[in-house]
Amino acid sequence: MEEEIIAFYLWAKKLEAEIRNAQRRNLRCLRDREDPFALDENTFRGFFRLPKSFCWDLIQGLKPHDSRKFGISFELRFISVLYFLSNGSYQSCVGSGHFCAMSQASVSRNINYICRLVVEHKHSELAFPIRLNKTTI
Repeated sequence: MEEEIIAFYLWAKKLEAEIRNAQRRNLRCLRDREDPFALDENTFRGFFRLPKSFCWDLIQGLKPHDSRKFGISFELRFISVLYFLSNGSYQSCVGSGHFCAMSQASVSRNINYICRLVVEHKHSELAFPIRLNKTTI
Protein backbone atom coordinates (compact mmCIF):
# COMPACT_ATOMS: atom_id res chain seq x y z
CA MET A 1 0.00 0.00 0.00
CA GLU A 2 2.78 2.41 0.91
CA GLU A 3 4.56 1.72 -2.38
CA GLU A 4 1.38 2.54 -4.32
CA ILE A 5 1.03 5.86 -2.51
CA ILE A 6 4.66 6.73 -3.28
CA ALA A 7 4.24 5.70 -6.92
CA PHE A 8 1.06 7.81 -7.21
CA TYR A 9 2.81 10.79 -5.60
CA LEU A 10 5.75 10.52 -8.01
CA TRP A 11 3.39 10.18 -10.96
CA ALA A 12 1.44 13.29 -9.85
CA LYS A 13 4.67 15.31 -9.45
CA LYS A 14 5.83 14.23 -12.91
CA LEU A 15 2.48 15.19 -14.43
CA GLU A 16 2.59 18.56 -12.66
CA ALA A 17 6.09 19.23 -14.03
CA GLU A 18 4.98 18.29 -17.56
CA ILE A 19 2.02 20.68 -17.37
CA ARG A 20 4.25 23.49 -16.06
CA ASN A 21 6.76 22.90 -18.88
CA ALA A 22 3.96 22.90 -21.48
CA GLN A 23 2.70 26.24 -20.14
CA ARG A 24 6.22 27.69 -20.35
CA ARG A 25 6.57 26.46 -23.94
CA ASN A 26 3.23 28.07 -24.82
CA LEU A 27 4.29 31.41 -23.32
CA ARG A 28 7.62 31.26 -25.12
CA CYS A 29 5.88 30.48 -28.40
CA LEU A 30 3.49 33.38 -27.84
CA ARG A 31 6.38 35.73 -27.00
CA ASP A 32 8.56 34.67 -29.91
CA ARG A 33 5.77 34.73 -32.49
CA GLU A 34 5.04 38.44 -32.12
CA ASP A 35 7.69 40.97 -33.10
CA PRO A 36 6.80 44.51 -32.01
CA PHE A 37 9.30 45.90 -34.52
CA ALA A 38 7.23 44.38 -37.32
CA LEU A 39 4.44 46.84 -36.48
CA ASP A 40 4.09 49.90 -38.69
CA GLU A 41 5.57 53.13 -37.28
CA ASN A 42 2.28 54.71 -36.18
CA THR A 43 1.08 51.57 -34.38
CA PHE A 44 4.48 51.18 -32.72
CA ARG A 45 4.36 54.80 -31.51
CA GLY A 46 0.82 54.23 -30.27
CA PHE A 47 1.97 51.37 -28.06
CA PHE A 48 5.38 52.61 -26.96
CA ARG A 49 5.29 56.43 -27.49
CA LEU A 50 8.70 56.40 -29.17
CA PRO A 51 9.93 55.88 -32.75
CA LYS A 52 11.08 52.38 -33.68
CA SER A 53 14.53 53.58 -34.74
CA PHE A 54 15.12 55.30 -31.39
CA CYS A 55 14.04 52.19 -29.47
CA TRP A 56 16.20 49.93 -31.60
CA ASP A 57 19.24 52.18 -31.13
CA LEU A 58 18.63 52.26 -27.38
CA ILE A 59 18.33 48.47 -27.25
CA GLN A 60 21.54 48.04 -29.23
CA GLY A 61 23.33 50.50 -26.95
CA LEU A 62 22.18 48.76 -23.76
CA LYS A 63 22.38 45.12 -24.85
CA PRO A 64 26.17 44.82 -24.40
CA HIS A 65 25.72 45.86 -20.75
CA ASP A 66 23.07 43.20 -20.08
CA SER A 67 24.57 40.83 -17.52
CA ARG A 68 21.38 38.81 -16.96
CA LYS A 69 20.84 35.84 -19.21
CA PHE A 70 17.21 34.71 -19.35
CA GLY A 71 15.07 32.66 -21.69
CA ILE A 72 13.45 35.97 -22.60
CA SER A 73 15.45 38.09 -25.01
CA PHE A 74 16.75 41.50 -23.97
CA GLU A 75 14.65 43.09 -26.72
CA LEU A 76 11.40 41.70 -25.32
CA ARG A 77 12.36 42.60 -21.75
CA PHE A 78 13.12 46.16 -22.88
CA ILE A 79 9.87 46.39 -24.86
CA SER A 80 7.82 45.17 -21.89
CA VAL A 81 9.36 47.90 -19.71
CA LEU A 82 8.82 50.54 -22.36
CA TYR A 83 5.18 49.47 -22.72
CA PHE A 84 4.68 49.70 -18.97
CA LEU A 85 6.28 53.16 -18.84
CA SER A 86 4.23 54.41 -21.78
CA ASN A 87 1.00 53.17 -20.18
CA GLY A 88 1.69 54.18 -16.61
CA SER A 89 -0.49 51.30 -15.54
CA TYR A 90 -0.05 48.14 -13.53
CA GLN A 91 2.53 45.59 -14.63
CA SER A 92 -0.14 42.98 -15.27
CA CYS A 93 -1.25 44.90 -18.38
CA VAL A 94 2.20 44.17 -19.78
CA GLY A 95 2.18 40.52 -18.80
CA SER A 96 -1.08 40.01 -20.61
CA GLY A 97 0.09 41.90 -23.69
CA HIS A 98 0.16 39.76 -26.80
CA PHE A 99 3.68 40.80 -27.79
CA CYS A 100 5.44 40.28 -24.47
CA ALA A 101 3.55 37.69 -22.46
CA MET A 102 5.42 37.19 -19.21
CA SER A 103 4.56 36.97 -15.56
CA GLN A 104 3.92 40.05 -13.44
CA ALA A 105 6.97 39.17 -11.33
CA SER A 106 9.18 39.07 -14.44
CA VAL A 107 7.83 42.41 -15.60
CA SER A 108 8.48 43.92 -12.18
CA ARG A 109 12.09 42.67 -12.11
CA ASN A 110 12.63 43.91 -15.65
CA ILE A 111 11.34 47.40 -14.86
CA ASN A 112 13.88 47.77 -12.10
CA TYR A 113 16.72 46.23 -14.11
CA ILE A 114 16.16 48.00 -17.44
CA CYS A 115 15.60 51.40 -15.80
CA ARG A 116 18.89 51.00 -13.92
CA LEU A 117 20.67 50.10 -17.17
CA VAL A 118 19.30 53.21 -18.86
CA VAL A 119 20.29 55.49 -15.98
CA GLU A 120 23.76 53.95 -15.63
CA HIS A 121 24.69 53.85 -19.32
CA LYS A 122 22.55 56.47 -21.04
CA HIS A 123 22.30 59.19 -18.38
CA SER A 124 24.14 61.71 -20.56
CA GLU A 125 21.52 61.22 -23.29
CA LEU A 126 18.49 61.64 -21.00
CA ALA A 127 16.59 64.90 -21.15
CA PHE A 128 13.16 65.64 -19.76
CA PRO A 129 10.91 68.27 -21.33
CA ILE A 130 10.92 71.64 -19.57
CA ARG A 131 7.60 72.75 -21.05
CA LEU A 132 4.52 70.67 -21.68
CA ASN A 133 4.60 71.24 -25.44
CA LYS A 134 8.17 69.92 -25.76
CA THR A 135 7.28 66.22 -25.83
CA THR A 136 8.56 65.18 -29.25
CA ILE A 137 11.65 63.02 -29.55
